[in-house]
This record gives sequence, structure tokens and C-alpha cells, in this order.
Amino acid sequence: NDTVLLLQQLESVWKEMERCLGEGYCRALGVCNFNVVALQRLLLVCSSTKKPVVNQVERHVLCPQWDLLAFCNSHGILLQARTTSTTTTLLGQGKQE
Repeated sequence: NDTVLLLQQLESVWKEMERCLGEGYCRALGVCNFNVVALQRLLLVCSSTKKPVVNQVERHVLCPQWDLLAFCNSHGILLQARTTSTTTTLLGQGKQE
């Protein structure tokens, strides 16, 4: 089953990331483009003291992701917004070439 394999890989990779954190190779752990379901799965495998500090996702007026923001806030995970240049063009604020 692909889902089981993916969860096993996620757990394996996260444990290595926790090891790097514990050995001082980094100061914090974060993820990118994790939705609520992916974060829920990650929180099942990570230790409570080594959960992700930040989740960087696309978030803007056309893609507010309120449910993800609420989930991250409730679990002490910062939600870092990023956007693409396409978004500003759609909003009429960017240059079109």
C-alpha cells in the first residue's frame, strides 16, 4: 500500500531530522507544503519536543487556508506564508511580460 510506505518513509526521515537536531546540526525543524492531514500524520511519529516549528505554504488572498492556520495555531506550529509571482499578476499588482 502506497500510504503505508509513505508513512514509513516519513517516520524514517523525521527520526533522522530529529537526530540532526539533537546533535546540534540545526536549531529547529520545519516542513513545507504540509496540509492538515500530513501534519496530523507527522505529529503521530515525531516526539513532542521535536515537532515542526514552521510549515511554509502558499497562502494569500486567493488561497487563505484558514483550516490549516487554525490547526497550526492549535499545535504551536508557525504558518509561514509564501506566494508566487503569478498571484500578484492575478491581483493586478505585478508586471505582465
